[in-house]
Amino acid sequence: MIRSAITLLLMIILLTACGEIPNQDSTEPPAQNPSPSAQSETSTPDGAATAAPNDDSRYDPDKTTSRADAAELLAILFVEEEAATPATSSFTDVTASHSAFTYIEAVAQRGWMHGYDDGTFKPNDEMTFSQVVMLLVQVLGFEDIAEELGGYPEGYMIVANTLGITENVENTGDKAILYSTASEMFYNAFYEIGFYANREEIGDSFYYDDPDYVDHNDQNDAEN
Repeated sequence: MIRSAITLLLMIILLTACGEIPNQDSTEPPAQNPSPSAQSETSTPDGAATAAPNDDSRYDPDKTTSRADAAELLAILFVEEEAATPATSSFTDVTASHSAFTYIEAVAQRGWMHGYDDGTFKPNDEMTFSQVVMLLVQVLGFEDIAEELGGYPEGYMIVANTLGITENVENTGDKAILYSTASEMFYNAFYEIGFYANREEIGDSFYYDDPDYVDHNDQNDAEN
């Protein structure tokens, strides 16, 4: 029930927010067509993907989550300030008419998601549970702590568990993550910002989940 309610809430937010990230460099609003992961696509002569007509099935909770889906969730939930969107894409496989073009550019500009060495973004590629965990931990600014705790994937999982990002979701590891699960994780991450805005408030809480961690303060107290 909780997961269904959260997914429904996010779907309402997404449907309401479509197109609200400003496109200051273009005279026309960004295209609001369905996600490439949910609908058929056509290709331009250079092979870049363009979206099919609008369809709310892009938010199907039972579908897998694509990189384009993740970019859209990130942009709508985490992008606060206005930012100019280029008239042309930064990636060879995402045209300006792509449904997620505005969102992909917004998160790429902030360094939250990156393309590949060949200049592509691969918007249709499925994301795994572990990849979403890593992405959200990085966006929240705790990558350094996750690396200290063992890096990918264990260190990021420790941080995500402590922050509550993985609350009420099943860890499917390297399997493709469902949109409903990803939506709940993004919601959890967004909700936790208010609690962990000041990193100093966290203290050693991350490290208590690490079996190899030694609390030197407790150790010194015992010796004294």
